[in-house]
Amino acid sequence: HQKVFNEDYYIIGTFKAEKALEDYGTFEAIGEVVSYEIKNFCEILTDLSSPEHVANMIWYIVGSNLFNDLKSYQKYDDVYLENDDEESEKIKQIIIKELESKKTK
Repeated sequence: HQKVFNEDYYIIGTFKAEKALEDYGTFEAIGEVVSYEIKNFCEILTDLSSPEHVANMIWYIVGSNLFNDLKSYQKYDDVYLENDDEESEKIKQIIIKELESKKTK
């Protein structure tokens, strides 16, 4: 999750961020960011006046929720998937297949 959702921005540019928030629901997104950050950090860290920051934080939260729901991710949560060994590659493929199956549902 860290590598996929937190090492780079998902949405770059105010226009794209505003469109993404509009599609998601701007006030719903802000509410989710505030709730998540209060629950996890006891304070609001995201600049709520920045569409890019809010949109990217929603992407992070959605990704976190998605990964937490994956049975394959839960099963292999303790495996260090940064390795390029054969076992790690097999596990990554299992996780990708489960993600793809959720996309079609």
